[in-house]
Amino acid sequence: RLPSEALEKPYVLFENEEPPDPSVSLGWLACPDCKRGLEFKQRFEDERPRLKERGKLYQEHERELKLTFVDFETRYASGHFQATPQETRECAKFFEQLGKQLREKGCDTYLKGRPATHHVIVCENEKSYKAYLSRIAEAEGKDDPNWLELAAQSSSFGSRNGVVIRRDRVAQAGSGLGHITVFAFANMQVREASRSKAPKWFIEGFSSLCESLIFETPWCYSVAYEKNQLSFDADWAKAVAKGLREGRTPMWEILFTRDLISMPQVEYQQCWSVVRYLYKFDAPAFAKLPACFAEGLESGKAIEKAYGYPLAKLEASWRIWAGQGK
Repeated sequence: RLPSEALEKPYVLFENEEPPDPSVSLGWLACPDCKRGLEFKQRFEDERPRLKERGKLYQEHERELKLTFVDFETRYASGHFQATPQETRECAKFFEQLGKQLREKGCDTYLKGRPATHHVIVCENEKSYKAYLSRIAEAEGKDDPNWLELAAQSSSFGSRNGVVIRRDRVAQAGSGLGHITVFAFANMQVREASRSKAPKWFIEGFSSLCESLIFETPWCYSVAYEKNQLSFDADWAKAVAKGLREGRTPMWEILFTRDLISMPQVEYQQCWSVVRYLYKFDAPAFAKLPACFAEGLESGKAIEKAYGYPLAKLEASWRIWAGQGK
């Protein structure tokens, strides 16, 4: 972790800007496997070459794609945006605000991304979006045309190390670029924190939780393998309470098996509600979940290990809490 004094100031560094004071500008978390025992100052010295050369790396990246971006970095990811200056700076600010909120709750265990290795890319239109998707398909050896077709039809595509967002489609939906970039940023962070072992319901719920921490009302959701056009109520807490009254919210053990394929909207909202409850009920326990998932524990066992309560007791408490529209 970074020293506490280094985290008190926001860190957003745009292209062509000089890195600020070393105590603030360390834009990454030391990997415990390869950086153990190194002092903060030494870690910063190790970063100096990357910070100095980052502009050249950005330029090489743009030449390869034949696209132009506004580039920046935060502590936990790099951003490459084809958007207005106001949108770009707002989204960078949102990433920093989310990081601060999670750190203040002791949940920086979810913030394992780093600039130059984790990326949020915003493409302005279909042409640039498809160009980036084709590059991903080539790099990852994806030869399934159905994958490319579904990804092209969506507003974004994400993985453990990066997310690509189509700005014009987000604008058409009226949801605002901030919502989807925060959702995607959080999605990427929890995958990295759990070493890609967090279950899909939790990744989805955590992404929506983070969106609601910044904007209060979540708007975004993920799909898998096929389109799933949904329209959500403005108040997700009330929607979950209604689902509970009408018997449309499955037991946790069933929810934990969901894979996002054709999932009904109330179950998306339930994922958010359960994760939000776990976050609010006991943040220190919530902070332990990425490591539990990384161990390979399934959802129920991971939650019981982190919280020290039987799953049935936690679920009963959630049903009372969520039933009140919280």
